[in-house]
Amino acid sequence: MLLLLAACHRAPTATATPDAPAASEGAAASPEEARVSGGPATGEGRSLADACGALESLEALTCVVAEGLRRGLPQMSVSWEPGTIALTRTDGPTARVSLDNLLVAMAQAGSEEAALSVLEHFVASTVEAVAAGERTVDRAEVRAVLKPLAWVRALPAEAPAPLTRPFGGELVVVYVRDLPRSLRLLDADDARALGLDDASLDGLARANLRAGFPPEPQLVPFAGLGAPLLRVDAGDGYAASRLLLPRHFATLAREAGGLHAAVPTRDLMLLARGDVRGAREALRIEAEQRFSAGPYPVSPRVWRWTPSGFLPVE
Repeated sequence: MLLLLAACHRAPTATATPDAPAASEGAAASPEEARVSGGPATGEGRSLADACGALESLEALTCVVAEGLRRGLPQMSVSWEPGTIALTRTDGPTARVSLDNLLVAMAQAGSEEAALSVLEHFVASTVEAVAAGERTVDRAEVRAVLKPLAWVRALPAEAPAPLTRPFGGELVVVYVRDLPRSLRLLDADDARALGLDDASLDGLARANLRAGFPPEPQLVPFAGLGAPLLRVDAGDGYAASRLLLPRHFATLAREAGGLHAAVPTRDLMLLARGDVRGAREALRIEAEQRFSAGPYPVSPRVWRWTPSGFLPVE
């Protein structure tokens, strides 16, 4: 049951743009002032950076995150090596937390304050995801996200297998538990506890996604290279998951004479109208560039809307 979706932490909700990860307000002004919002402070009131030194190396950053997890999860044994943290319960398996996406998100945060906010959020969301394993999953928490098959195959072999199903291209649907700050992978034990088979799990996850979105996609202009595009204004950590709901885009697709989409990262969905010359090629370029550079990569591919689902463009 202790399987973290460490690569899918929720983005803080204050701001979100295609050029930088979201960053919550009120970040500490310096590493020495950083506190973990989701975990208890020590009796001395020391900051995390006080415990490990300045954030001048991957080793120091890993130490800071590990110290935050140790404070927030006193029931766990925490060990680490640069870039990876292991969380172990005496009566359970080990969960491994990779800092790869944290490093990218902090580098793209735009300021020291925003980077520290991303760091604090990462620690707090990890604490939340681990603590959620102590209680039974609720049906209202079930969601679906899209991940590359390679990401699923890279999960630790000792962890319970996540629940997945093929989607198309290199992507698979991964079923998760939606928490205020983070997501947690669902496994077979969770599905049995909810009384769900494969089909009912997928139906529930998509229904919960749909219920959380506005009736029509919220769109904002996006300056693509050579042609204008549209960006789905999400900010909820589920931008890419909208690819699972083709009917959400049916009206736009009819009005635009066709529709293509790209989900290069978890928090970015771009659309190309069929009636805009050059938009599909501009979409392809943006998808490839942002997939390579952004945190939480999903797919560099372009997808074509059909009434029954988005299909990969070969």
